[in-house]
Order: sequence, then structure tokens, then C-alpha cells
Amino acid sequence: MHVARWALLLGWLLLIALLLRSPLQGPWRPPLCERVAICGPSLGNDLFWNLGLPLVLLCVVLSHELWRRICPLSFVSQLARALGRQRTVPGRNGKPQLVSVDEQSWLGRHHVQLQWSLLIAGLCLRILVVNSQPLALAVLFIAVLLAALVTGWAYAGKAWCQYICPFGTVQQVITGPRGLLGSTAHLDSPTRTSQSMCRTAASGSGQADVSACVACARPCIDIDAERHYWQTLQGKRGLNWAWYSYPGLVIGFFLLIETLAPPGLASSYLKSKLYTYDDRLLTLAAQPMLPAGCRRCRATC
Repeated sequence: MHVARWALLLGWLLLIALLLRSPLQGPWRPPLCERVAICGPSLGNDLFWNLGLPLVLLCVVLSHELWRRICPLSFVSQLARALGRQRTVPGRNGKPQLVSVDEQSWLGRHHVQLQWSLLIAGLCLRILVVNSQPLALAVLFIAVLLAALVTGWAYAGKAWCQYICPFGTVQQVITGPRGLLGSTAHLDSPTRTSQSMCRTAASGSGQADVSACVACARPCIDIDAERHYWQTLQGKRGLNWAWYSYPGLVIGFFLLIETLAPPGLASSYLKSKLYTYDDRLLTLAAQPMLPAGCRRCRATC
């Protein structure tokens, strides 16, 4: 798992470097780019939106616990713990202790609304800017990595995954109690260090990992996904909003992308991946959104 985490993180850093350097034209450039003069060189954007992100969603649907263990953002959020540099406050006996998210704090009570708002903001940014702009996507990636690093410094445990990352709530909506290939830790776990819970290497060589859990969330999705699902299915602020809005959010997202298509290309704009090469997004973002008919006969609208 350490090798997998490092490989994914280094791959993501290489992708950021690719986005920051002189743009390249990839071998998967849509043939439509030869017919319409709207395509920019967006190899990095193509790799992330059309290959990386679908693979992440597939991994989550198949095995939520696997993704929680190898996620690069989760890994980055744990770097401060691994280096012994996390924020501490004086404890009851005067000894420094790590800071956990209080369940009664604003973040503890409203994290679902925060995560869902960040998801909507991310989708809006994608449609308006980062879908085909390499520099904008690189800046967004760097900001997210720094946010995960700071959160891991400020709070103990997987506070980034539990309280900040928008994907955490998306997982609960799309996978339900657990992924298709997820284990049943609540029934037949052979060890107390189950699934993707926080862990550290044992002192002796060859021994199994030991728990490093600090109870940052109760119940924890990384210890028992099904128990977390059923116990937080009701009474969680913002969870109804997430559940009921998700279908419309997805449908609306793709319908809005189709409105950006050039005249006559609405049906092939998504299928051909032309939307990840569309170099007009920054210009279109500053213009009022008009129906497709008005774009064809602007003088009469």
C-alpha cells in the first residue's frame, strides 16, 4: 500500500508538471479538432478527466476501502502525522495532545454542507474554467494538495477525508453501505485493524500493522463502512440535500456542458471528448448563457 500511495502521488505530481509546462497535443486528440477551430493542446486535461477520474470512480464503486487506503490526498493529509509535526494543544495534565474535530463544533455539525458546497463549486469551476485550461487545472490541484496537507497538520486522524473532501460524501451516495467488492468488517473481520482505518507499522519486522486510530469520527467509515452508513443515514445535517440533489446535479452538469457546444455539434460534443479541448471556456464564462436557438439566431433573441 505504501508503494501504491507513493506511485499515485508521484503520478499526480507528474501530471501537474505536465499541465504547467508548455502544453502538449496528445495522441487521443478528437478528430473533430481538425474541423472546428476551438481546440487547445490539453493533453493533461484529457488524461485526468477522461482516464484518471473515471478510474477513481470505478475503484470507489468496486472497493471503497481500497481507495481510502491509496488515495493521494489521504496520503498527503497524513504526512504531518508521519513526520511528527501535527498541531498540538496543552492537555489536561499539561502534556501536548493532538487536536481532533469536535463533533459539536461548526465543522463537526456542518461538514456535509461544506463538502457538498465544495463539490458544487468544483463542478462550476470545471464547466467555466478548468475543463480545458491546463494552467487553471494545475493551480486547482496544487490548492487541493495544500489544503489536504494543512488539514492533516491542524487535525488528527483522517479529518480531511471525513470532514473536508467532497468525495467523502459522494462515496456514501454512490456506494451505499459498501462497494461491490467491499469486505464485511462488521461480521467477519479477523483483526481489529480492519479495512482502511488509520494504521502504522508494528515495531517488530514481519508483524501486522497496528491501529493508529484517534477516533476522529464516530462511527468511522474506515473501520466499519456499513455501520457508518446506517448510523449516519438520518439526522445528519445536509445529508438529505446531498442525496436528493445528486441526480439533478449530475444531469444538470452534463446538460450545461452540452450548451457550450458549437452549433451543430451538441450530440458529439461529449462523445468525442471535444469539451476537454475547448479553448473558448474563459471567453464563454464571461458571457450570458443563451439557449442553443439564440446562439444560432442571436440577432433575433
